[in-house]
Amino acid sequence: VLKGGRVDGAGIAGMTANFLSDLTSDTDSLMSVAFEARSDAALADDSLKTSMYGMAIALEMGLDAENIRKIGLIGIVQNWGMVRVPKAIRYCERSLTDKEFLEIKRHPIYTLEMLEKISGFSAVVPLVAYQMHEQINGRGYPRGRSGKSIHQYARILQVADAYVAMTSPRPYRQPLMPYVAMSSLLGYTKIRKFDPEVVRAFLLTMALFPIGSVVVLEDSRVAVVYRRNGNNYNQPIVKILQNPDGTLADPNDPAAIVDLSEAGIQVVQALPTPGRNELTADTRPAPTCT
Repeated sequence: VLKGGRVDGAGIAGMTANFLSDLTSDTDSLMSVAFEARSDAALADDSLKTSMYGMAIALEMGLDAENIRKIGLIGIVQNWGMVRVPKAIRYCERSLTDKEFLEIKRHPIYTLEMLEKISGFSAVVPLVAYQMHEQINGRGYPRGRSGKSIHQYARILQVADAYVAMTSPRPYRQPLMPYVAMSSLLGYTKIRKFDPEVVRAFLLTMALFPIGSVVVLEDSRVAVVYRRNGNNYNQPIVKILQNPDGTLADPNDPAAIVDLSEAGIQVVQALPTPGRNELTADTRPAPTCT
């Protein structure tokens, strides 16, 4: 695709069909895979995670298998146009000039041009990829569309893409903690940047403390989020790592798995993932580039 050739889309479509099969059998396991893979901020890796999260949201929203498959496919290809943006801009560690940011805003057009060279894709694929950076409040790009004029697939993938971007390292900042990223999504929803229905579905899919998050419980134990817990999004199922006295918990003890909702226990603090130098607040340092 990048060299101007034509690519058969059947292989990519088959990949997303396999994701869907895995997703419907165990959503939590697939989300765990995405959590583990997020240390690599490469474009292809981000697209893969966006695809998986997008399918998970669509499943939670009750979309059928064919619609979920299409969303997964678009998630993989939606950001390809970024490879045509100069690396000096893509990897900038300081604030972009207006001219440089304009180049970033052109990448949906580049994606559209690239997708037109791919056989086997339905017309909805380039359409949704083109709308990926629109916002419900009309402040997105490239056309400033708003509300329902943005395709439902795009509204779903926008949320997935934003979460992936926040929890992945960037040249100008470290990744955000998963809890901080989820809280930021909720904040952006209040100003209508994202579709509230989609964000709610993502919250139910991921929980406020996503799988893999390390948390402190109100009884001073430290745990890792093991499973989401339906509507109890702030009381997930956890695996105890550390006892209140600081000793390590026995990982083979069945009692180490705790449903916080059933136990009536609250999370009091989210901790950075060990070894990941995560930001504990969404400070949004603006990149500057000259």
